[in-house]
Amino acid sequence: MNVPNSRKTCNDHFLLINQEKWPTSISTSVYVAGLAYCFIGLTIASSLFMNALETIMKQTRMVTQKDPLSGLQVARRERVWNLAVADVTLLALGTSFPQISLALIDAFKNLGQLSDSDLHQSQRKMGEHGIWREQMTGVLVAPTPRRAVNLDNVGNLSVALKNAVAIPDAYVQPEGLRPDVPYDGYSEETDQIPVVDLHNSNTGTVEERQRIISDIGCACKEWGFLQVLNHGVPDRLMQRLTDLGTRFFQMPAAEKEKAAFGQVGYEGRHVYMPERVQWVETLALVTGPDPNLEDILRVTCADYREEFIATVNEYIQEIQRVGLVLLELMAESLALEKSFFSQHFEKNSTSVTRFNYYPPCPLPSVALGLFPHADPNCITILNQDDIGGLQIRKDGRWISVRPLKDTLVVNVGDSLQAWTNGHFKSVEHRAVLNSVKPRLSVVFFYSPYAQAAMAPPLKLVDECHPLLYRPFTWAEYFPRMQKKRMEGKVGIDTFMRLDHKEDSPT
Repeated sequence: MNVPNSRKTCNDHFLLINQEKWPTSISTSVYVAGLAYCFIGLTIASSLFMNALETIMKQTRMVTQKDPLSGLQVARRERVWNLAVADVTLLALGTSFPQISLALIDAFKNLGQLSDSDLHQSQRKMGEHGIWREQMTGVLVAPTPRRAVNLDNVGNLSVALKNAVAIPDAYVQPEGLRPDVPYDGYSEETDQIPVVDLHNSNTGTVEERQRIISDIGCACKEWGFLQVLNHGVPDRLMQRLTDLGTRFFQMPAAEKEKAAFGQVGYEGRHVYMPERVQWVETLALVTGPDPNLEDILRVTCADYREEFIATVNEYIQEIQRVGLVLLELMAESLALEKSFFSQHFEKNSTSVTRFNYYPPCPLPSVALGLFPHADPNCITILNQDDIGGLQIRKDGRWISVRPLKDTLVVNVGDSLQAWTNGHFKSVEHRAVLNSVKPRLSVVFFYSPYAQAAMAPPLKLVDECHPLLYRPFTWAEYFPRMQKKRMEGKVGIDTFMRLDHKEDSPT
């Protein structure tokens, strides 16, 4: 293909003007417009250059003033220079060319000039400037707009507003969303929530194992929710994890916010929620396939950082083992091969581990810790303390979940509902608050590797159960969920149901 010579093309246009003998006024207007366009371009370029220079100078001064010059200092200063250049690249190119911007940042990282923590910091800045960010799936997705009004840290509010009679309007929910069941409002339905003992899942008789399989299948079909006993995760490990999580959230806000990296890491101000806000602090850690745990925690909690990292890593190994066992039992309950689901989780599975901390709220009757929602992933495994607050919705009624000692809570997510052609039901749930005690939960969101095809098996499709969902991958579904703020049980039906006409992209 011949590429036209841009310089020749430009000259041809001027020759055409001269040949046509345009009026002098029009020629002058074209000439003036061209000069104005060049002047605007030069102004923008010089502004970007001055901002770049100022950024580099500020970041370099920040380091050189901190320590005397030494070999170590020179190395640190060089890294900061490269990080500053990366930031400028983001601001200059990111708005129009996000792929190019991310590619340049990745190039810095591959050359060893940027650490993973620097990369996360740069991605956070992209989100703050309304630029598209790269999520854990490797797919570019649009960030949620930041709030116009900056709220104080939730932990600070909990202390400052103790015994208050009002809370900021952003935390006050519409009447239809306000909790009608208190955090400890246990009922007869509470006692009907399935509890499954996994003790004999591998070592028991055939009859005992079959009973466990049947119980899990019934729970997933009728409730989308269950609690499991004798899961094999050491009690001391679960307690140590919740103790360290509580210790993190009890630090001063300024220390916690060092680990804020947009929608991963710490969040206590909810700047990415444009309207109503949840009364919760979170610490979200990507734990698979490319963990960011050490990068996020290395900037804070210096006194117990190594213990925190080691404990989380040990817990992840244990909870993944439990997840694989549950997936095998779920498959068998549907008369599928034991490894039908689990084979897609054994290598490079996608997981996020999130600590949710709900400080006391002076008005728990009008606020929520988590909005009603169903999880988009396949299964969620929850480790919680003994303070109630989790509620699930069944048959239109909210039911409080009573915390049981040494149990794990398991719920079916939207992806598994689609993967089973609707035989399993994802569960809508929320977190309600109390005015006296803080509550902590550790949530493990588990999905297959990003490119695994989730298609309902033929065994689960018949005249009584027609095909409901089209095949999809987690890498396809997750970014689409991120683009819209979803509430309730609408996500999987909105994007993947065959008989649903999706809205035009915005």
